[in-house]
Amino acid sequence: MRRNICFPASGTQRACCTTSRSAVHLLHDNARPHVAKATQAKLKELNWDTVPHPPYSPDIEPSDYHLFRPLNLFLKEKRFAKYEDLKMAVFDFFDSQSAAFWKKGIDDLPERWLTVVTNDGHTRVWYSNQQPNKNT
Repeated sequence: MRRNICFPASGTQRACCTTSRSAVHLLHDNARPHVAKATQAKLKELNWDTVPHPPYSPDIEPSDYHLFRPLNLFLKEKRFAKYEDLKMAVFDFFDSQSAAFWKKGIDDLPERWLTVVTNDGHTRVWYSNQQPNKNT
């Protein structure tokens, strides 16, 4: 699953980079390839802005908030003798999901992005289907 997502600034209620004239705001995590000098130079060359991304923000990562829990439940209590068996089980999970499942994960993104943009990337928001960790 790709984790890099581009969205036009015109779709947001508030531009995340008010001084920029970039038409593209790129949301990606802080993985080494994303923050590498070559990547940053290419983004600058393309005149793309990056939305500030907190170091740990599962509230805006589709794989974290939408995919991993159902996948974990699907794989729960299964044992795999070989890596290939695990790989096939993951593919089976992907194939078993309806189009509505994938659509919901995608449809939830704009609200989550807007929350981060509105709060300058410095917030974690609890949604109705989540419970806050009392230790955070």
